[in-house]
Amino acid sequence: MTVAARLLGLSTGALWLGVVLGNGLPAGERALAALAAALLLVLLVSRKRVWPIPLVFLLAGMSLGGGAPRTESSPGRGRGAAKFEGRLTAVERRGRDWLLVATGGARLSVPRLGDRRLDRLAPGVVPGARVAAAVRPDPGTLPRAIAAARVAVVEPPRGPWRLLAPRAALRARFERRVFRRFPHPDRPADGLARAILAGRRQDLDIESWRRLRESGLAHLAVVSGLHVGAVSFGFALLGSPLVGRRHPARRGIALLAAGILLVVLPASSPVLRASSMVLFVRGVAIAGRATSPFSALACSALVLLVASPGLATDVSFVLTVAATLAIVLAAEVRTRFRGARVLVAPWLATWPILVHLTGRCAPWSVPAQLVAGPALAPALAGGWLSVLAGASGFDPGRKVCELACTWILAVATTASRLPGAGALAGPTGWWWLLGSEGTLLVWLGSSKAKVRRAALVCCLGLALWPLRPAPEPAVRGPALTVFDVGHGQAVLARSRHGAVLLDTGAVARSLLRGLRAARVRRVDLLVLSHRDHDHLGAARDLLSAVPPGALVVPPALLAERDLAGLFAEAAARGIPVRPASRGGLLQAGEIEMRVLHPAEGSRDPGNDGSIVALLRIGRLVALIPGDAGARIERRLLASGRSAPADVLVAAHHGAAAATGRALLDAVGPRIVAISAGPRRQFGHPSPETLERIARQGARAFVTSRLGSFRIEPAPGGRLRVVLPGY
Repeated sequence: MTVAARLLGLSTGALWLGVVLGNGLPAGERALAALAAALLLVLLVSRKRVWPIPLVFLLAGMSLGGGAPRTESSPGRGRGAAKFEGRLTAVERRGRDWLLVATGGARLSVPRLGDRRLDRLAPGVVPGARVAAAVRPDPGTLPRAIAAARVAVVEPPRGPWRLLAPRAALRARFERRVFRRFPHPDRPADGLARAILAGRRQDLDIESWRRLRESGLAHLAVVSGLHVGAVSFGFALLGSPLVGRRHPARRGIALLAAGILLVVLPASSPVLRASSMVLFVRGVAIAGRATSPFSALACSALVLLVASPGLATDVSFVLTVAATLAIVLAAEVRTRFRGARVLVAPWLATWPILVHLTGRCAPWSVPAQLVAGPALAPALAGGWLSVLAGASGFDPGRKVCELACTWILAVATTASRLPGAGALAGPTGWWWLLGSEGTLLVWLGSSKAKVRRAALVCCLGLALWPLRPAPEPAVRGPALTVFDVGHGQAVLARSRHGAVLLDTGAVARSLLRGLRAARVRRVDLLVLSHRDHDHLGAARDLLSAVPPGALVVPPALLAERDLAGLFAEAAARGIPVRPASRGGLLQAGEIEMRVLHPAEGSRDPGNDGSIVALLRIGRLVALIPGDAGARIERRLLASGRSAPADVLVAAHHGAAAATGRALLDAVGPRIVAISAGPRRQFGHPSPETLERIARQGARAFVTSRLGSFRIEPAPGGRLRVVLPGY
């Protein structure tokens, strides 16, 4: 190994370490791409095996990488209309709307307004073109265009960008054939078939996807490197009788299969990594040169990083490279149990990363994979044969694919109901993450049997560490924690012998990571204020991760059809559902929750039907009004039901139409907590609300600026705000 190669490896590792420790990727993207390109050049021209350099820093960066993948959610700032501009990589139909995907991951949803002139996209709005549009803030995750007619073409496709349009046409045609063969997405088997064949995971119903995640089988429903390898190998196998097993044309067939998959499948990072790896291996083999799987993996990973440095923090890219590296290392050393090593190694490689990123356990994933994994091959083979054969009266391929998908879902359902499935993982630290990956490398790479056995025992022991029944830590006193869940709300009231969680936010990952950091192992009451997704979207995940003692909802929610599955899940787990209306009093240890709104006969499940709760946590008093607006505030003041409180959680994320001056004067809070996402997305909190809070003399604390924070009483009647890490 040359000195230059070592220096490149060290510099790239140092840069990666800076990225994962929170310095931010945008500032180092160019440097990362340049170093990746230099490493790729060294890898290609060197005669020695220098693959450990990129793979070591890749694995180290992936092990330390904490956080969600980068998202480009809304290009605008502030409130009102903003501007979206970018070069399109895909133009898709999602239900009634158009979805425009631009480079860098930015997405624009174009709704249909019911007017033909406004709902028609311009002829030049095709993949490869640069477009611009006026957008408005949206409570979802995507910016929305005001009208399709306002999506203007800034620049038509030029150069290599012209290839994206025919690729999009071929992909759309392939999707239509898949849809014709599996026409009922409401059936779980057809939804799973669409997901594994065409990458349409959005066609899989929410309940099936949740069970796949809790059982550790979610990778079977996402088009990944496993699917690409299976399809490529299948094409090469089918071509063997025609050209012979050792004929060079067989490699060409596999190369052609990988190219086809790059065209018809979505351009996700696992597909790009697997397809580029197959292309590299087969292309070098056709050229008459041998290569190792390590070099193929390193080259494909580095090529993708050169093209898109943002993949460095993409969860899919992290998992696919880690799993592939584990498989390659397991197959390299010839031992008696090599098959078992290849099967267990990817699970041991991805398990610590998944626990660290999601905070959840899937203890039954290995036996579930042993039972359900073999069904993926017939599902892919039958589905592809059905799609390639076209319409016919008798379709055995479709039957085989449906049976295989039904089997996978049945195994996932059974595994998700076993004890501990989807539960919150025990507390772990960086030592556990690095120790798990380090012992795995020793087990896979050592040539000594005794060292391998010792490393395997250590690796399995570390893998089982998050499953231990960790005791709940002692709580010093009453506290109110406001979790940073983006655009949403989740508030935890906690005392020595009780815990009440009010709302869950929309994303389970954010909430569960907050609960792990707070060492919460038990929740007495889960209170859902109203039906909005940003307040109860993660409720079903919480039922399995931290099962509450009871589920408390306003009476109007019991009639909501969309929540029938949530209530059925609670009943299946033995969790009682309690309606709460005005005058209700709930107790959890030292926590007393009094319901001020809604009235007993209320039928409004929306904002003005929110549960308004007054909590007494020892000496701490907090008022939490959900998303109730100014009209409900006036009712509370007129009826005299409002009471003084130390803490007020601003209604509707600090919107201008709530948390009025009259309520602030009546409650007299010393601290106003605001749970809101970035202001550039939704305009929360409103400057008018912040001004009213300042005039009243209270201090405002916003999650978008501070992250999660805890409010607790301090000596002398004061309040103390504690931030994580301080």
